[in-house]
Amino acid sequence: MRPLEIWDAPVAGRTLFAAQGEPDFPTHLANVAARACASDPSRPSQVYLTGGAARRAGLRQALTSAGLDVLMAADPVYAAALAGSELVRGCLCVDVGQTAIKVAYRGRCESIPRALSRAPLRDQVTGAERTEARASTITLFAELFAELVRRHAPPPCADVLLALPCAIAEDGTLGECTYLWDTSDRRIPSRLLSAFAGARVHLVNDAALAAVAAASDPRLVRAPTLVLTLGYGVGAAYLDPVSLAGSMP
Repeated sequence: MRPLEIWDAPVAGRTLFAAQGEPDFPTHLANVAARACASDPSRPSQVYLTGGAARRAGLRQALTSAGLDVLMAADPVYAAALAGSELVRGCLCVDVGQTAIKVAYRGRCESIPRALSRAPLRDQVTGAERTEARASTITLFAELFAELVRRHAPPPCADVLLALPCAIAEDGTLGECTYLWDTSDRRIPSRLLSAFAGARVHLVNDAALAAVAAASDPRLVRAPTLVLTLGYGVGAAYLDPVSLAGSMP
């Protein structure tokens, strides 16, 4: 699985991200997806759709018209979280999206809307407000994670799989996203992880987890695939489902 950044692909003088609210977004996305498939050495011709906006009207038709075979996750909203709960058996999977947090544990799912009053969008916070907004965001997630453990997987829950909507370095350093949870040294605040009550926490990028969901879908043709996860933005990854499935524990 190889991550792919397409959210900032230029479309008609703006980025794909900026075009999301426009009626012609499905066509723009299809054109970007077709170019991405054509430019990759593996030449994928199928697209796997997941995420809360995967069922957008006109999207499947636009992708098909661009010459791509389309498969949508059976449950686009929870596909990644459910895949995570199977990837690490018995774990509590928390898929942190930029509009909602999806949770899966032993087949049970729930979605928790982002509380923008406590976890505001990064671009809407001034420099003077950032310290307070970061503290509020960290406190919100610490409380939320502790509550999820209490309700779904009280100790001794051995494992938590935490999917985050940003790049994650080997040392746990986070890339930027719309959340203000990073500290000055860009490490995950220990307060967040301590909320999981001593469980082992496995960190994964949310688009990578969507690729795991695709590889786990028995309907997927075992051939190179472009995975698109649609929600607040557009996440993407190239997938070799045979190799990925063989490498998963």
